[in-house]
Amino acid sequence: MKYLSKLFSLLILWTFCMGCTKHGESDVLIPIVDTIAPNVGSAGDQINIIGSNFSTKIKDNVVIFGVGQPAVVTAATPTRLTVTIPEASDGAWVLMLRVKNSQTIRAGLVTIVSLSTITSMSPVTGPAGTQITLNGTNFSSTISDNVVKINGVDATIQKVSDTRLTAVIPPGATSGPVTLTVRGKNATMIAGSNFNNFKIVPASEFGTPGQAYDISSTVSFDYANAIDTDGNLWGINSKDGQIYKLSYKDGSVLKKVSIADIGFDNTLSSYGGVGITRDSNGRLHAYIAGASSTGSKAYVVSITNTGVVTKDFATVLLGSSGLTAHDFVILSTGEVLTTNGTGYSTDDNDLVRLNTNGTYDIYYEGARARDLVVEGKELYVLRYFRGVPTHVLIEFYKLDHNKVKTTIGFPYSAHNASSVNYVNGPLNSAVFWQLEAFTMANGDIYTGESYNQLIRKVDLHTSTLEVTKIAGIDPYTPFPRPFQVFTGSFDNVTLPMITSLLYDDKHKVMYAFGFDGKITRLALN
Repeated sequence: MKYLSKLFSLLILWTFCMGCTKHGESDVLIPIVDTIAPNVGSAGDQINIIGSNFSTKIKDNVVIFGVGQPAVVTAATPTRLTVTIPEASDGAWVLMLRVKNSQTIRAGLVTIVSLSTITSMSPVTGPAGTQITLNGTNFSSTISDNVVKINGVDATIQKVSDTRLTAVIPPGATSGPVTLTVRGKNATMIAGSNFNNFKIVPASEFGTPGQAYDISSTVSFDYANAIDTDGNLWGINSKDGQIYKLSYKDGSVLKKVSIADIGFDNTLSSYGGVGITRDSNGRLHAYIAGASSTGSKAYVVSITNTGVVTKDFATVLLGSSGLTAHDFVILSTGEVLTTNGTGYSTDDNDLVRLNTNGTYDIYYEGARARDLVVEGKELYVLRYFRGVPTHVLIEFYKLDHNKVKTTIGFPYSAHNASSVNYVNGPLNSAVFWQLEAFTMANGDIYTGESYNQLIRKVDLHTSTLEVTKIAGIDPYTPFPRPFQVFTGSFDNVTLPMITSLLYDDKHKVMYAFGFDGKITRLALN
C-alpha cells in the first residue's frame, strides 16, 4: 500500500512537470497575427506584423518568406514586429513566424513587387490639358495606387496598365519634372535625366503637341495637296478633279475653284487639277488642264489664299501622250518639275521640267520617283525599284541644284498583307509596309504607310539614320483594318491609310491624308 502511494505521488509530479518549461525559460505562447501592413512592397521596404505574444527580444522572433527566405526583424514589441522585405522574385509570398520555441505559424501573405521604372514620356511640351503617356514597368493597374505630378502639382490619371499610363496636365501647372509614385514608392527614371521635364506652352488652335485630330472631309485629297500661309489645306478632289480649300480646323470646305475663277481664259469649258504645290516664298501654284473651244489646254497657275487664280504660263499636259503626271513641285530656283509616270514598282518615270515658253524637257532621267519633297535647296525623292512580290527595294535620295544625286538609304517596302509588319532601326535594315508618301520636318524624313497606318521618322541626324515610330496604333491590328480615323494621343490614334503627308513648318503640324477624305492633323513639338 505504501509502495502504491509513492507511485501515485510520482505520477502527479510528472504530470505537473510536463507543463513546465526548461530551467530559465518563461512560458512559451503561440504568437497571434491580426494583420500585416502594408502587405505589398519591394525588397528593402519595411512591413509591420501586428498581433500578440511576440518577444521583445529581436532574435527570438524568426520571420521566413516562403521556404527558407529569412527576413530581418528590425524592431519588436509584444504586439508589433517591424520586418525588412528580403530580396525575392515578384509574387505573393507566404510569411511564416516563430517566436522562441513556439510552433511555426502561417502569418499571412505579402506581395513583393519590383520597383517601378519610367522608360519614356511623350509629348514633352504642351498647354494645360495635354495628355501625356508614360511608358515603363511595374505600374499598378489600380489607378489610385499611382500618383503623377508635374512640378509638384497632381495630374489626373486617365488610364493605366502595368507598362503604360496616361495622364492630363492640370490647369495651373508650371514647367518642370514629371514624377510618378507607385504604392508610395518613387518610380526610377532610366531614359536620361531630362526626358521627363515637361514644358508648358500656350494653347494653340492647331492642337496640343503629341495629339492627333480627325478632320476628315467630304473632299478627298488622295495625293495632290498643299498648305497655304494661313495653315489651310488646298488640294485636288479625287472625286471631281476640282481644286478645293479646306479648313485646318475641321476639314470643312472654304472654297471650290470653279471654271469661272479661271478668268484669264474664257474659252475653257471645264478644267481638272493635275498637281498643286507651294513655292519657297509661300505662294500656291497648280498644274491644271481643261477643254476649250480651241482644243485641250494646260496651264501652271498661281492661287492666292482667297482663291484668286492667275496664269503663270501655258504648258502641255503630259497625259496627252499616254503618260501621267503624278507629282508637281517648284524648286527654290523657280524651276517647275513634274513626273511622267507614277514611279510605282512597275512604272519607270523621269523628272520633267515645264518651261515658261510652253515646252518641256527631261530634268532627271530614270528618277523612278514615287514622291517628291522640296526642302531648302534640295529635292528629296522616294524611289521604287522592282522586287519580289512581297518586298520592293526602295531608295531615298536627294538632288542638289546641279542634279548631283546623294543616296540616303535603301530600305524595303512590304507589299503583302501576310508579310512582316514593319521593322524599325537603321534605315538600311528597316522594313515599311506599303510606303506611299513622305515629307520633311526639322531636317528629318517622316514617312506615311498605307497598310500600317503609321507615321515613322527617319532621323537624318544619326549616323545610322534610325527609323522610329511617331504615330499610329502599335502593334498594328491585322485585317480587317480599322478604316475609321480617330482623335487621340500619337500612341493611341488610328490614322488613315496614308497616301500623302504634308508638314506646316509655320504652325508645327503635320497632315496625313488617306482615301475617301480621311485626314488627320498631328501637332508636333
